[in-house]
Amino acid sequence: RLEATRVPFLLGEVHYAACRQVADVISVLMQVCAFTLLSSLADYGQMRRRMLAGCTLLGIVFMLLHTFGGSAERYLWNTLLLTASSFTLSFAGVFYNSYLPLLVDAKMSVDKGSVRGVRARGEGLEITRADLDWDHASAHISPSGLIWGYIAQTVFMVLGGCWLFLTADSPSAYIGFTVVCAIWALVVSALGIATLPDRPGKTLATGQGYVVTSVSRLKTTLRALRSDLTQMRIFLLSWFIHSDGAATVGAAATTFAAKELDMPAFVIMAVLLELSLLSVIGAALCSRLMAQCGDGQSLCGPKAMVLVSIGMMAIPPIWGLVALTTWGEFFCAGGIYGFAIGVYSTVNRSLFAGCIPSGREAEFFGFYEVTNRGTAWVGPLIVAWIATSSGNYRMAFGS
Repeated sequence: RLEATRVPFLLGEVHYAACRQVADVISVLMQVCAFTLLSSLADYGQMRRRMLAGCTLLGIVFMLLHTFGGSAERYLWNTLLLTASSFTLSFAGVFYNSYLPLLVDAKMSVDKGSVRGVRARGEGLEITRADLDWDHASAHISPSGLIWGYIAQTVFMVLGGCWLFLTADSPSAYIGFTVVCAIWALVVSALGIATLPDRPGKTLATGQGYVVTSVSRLKTTLRALRSDLTQMRIFLLSWFIHSDGAATVGAAATTFAAKELDMPAFVIMAVLLELSLLSVIGAALCSRLMAQCGDGQSLCGPKAMVLVSIGMMAIPPIWGLVALTTWGEFFCAGGIYGFAIGVYSTVNRSLFAGCIPSGREAEFFGFYEVTNRGTAWVGPLIVAWIATSSGNYRMAFGS
């Protein structure tokens, strides 16, 4: 069967199951270029909201186009669409995340009549260094979007799992489910974006367009990262390393379940449902602990939580390499990963938001995603290479 063979792809051949990983690699390269050069544009005028809406809409359109690639022979069409949808929705995530420090600043202004910030040396950047009050406010706001997103995802997965179970995994069920997913994303995104209050950024300097401004800001920021923004540089370098493994585990796990454990789609959906539920619990528990005792030095501090969550996310692939042969084991591994990813996502965003200079939120969250995606091609490429050369996806997942 085609699904169990090596297939032509670009200039070579890859295992059919590894096409997604190859698409991820291509998408990552596109994201690194776009995030670096274009993210700063969202810090001007109404561009933040417009770019969030535009990228989200494009991502949904690409999802809908998947419905025309229902057969295995159309793997190139689906890979192209997966690349495009991953790129645009990830770009939308940059602009979504850039609202976090703005919301925390607004909360601090209302609560105390003050905002964060001290002047940096040299570059004229207004460095915003979070004090304990700002950390607590961020710990309250940061998980809110994630928790509600996970809850909505959980509800939708219950409906999707029932759909696939009742339709006996038929090809038409996947097409219908994709359409419903796209409509759901469109409705929820439209409601969220429509209710966003106006938070305009700075105006462009006289005589400078968006392209000139973007290049100039990039040069200034790179100089600042080398000289003044020490903590920011340390964070981005560490994030550059450990984010790739976290993303690869989640992406490869569903393929592992289907190929190695012969799990039907509705059972995989049940695992994803469990993952979403435990992500909500992890994010909520993390938020509560950080708000009560997260002073940065205790075991409940953000640094300790990041290290613990990274260790927990390493359990599923190690388990898959030495055992993980039953559906029950996979449910256990998925639960561990889900709880860890809830903590991990919440703490990382909150930590990073406190380091961002005022007025440069989208730009620095662009760097956040660049370092996140900068190595995101390594894990998928390793998985694809091992799966293709050995024909053993278990070994690839364990890598």
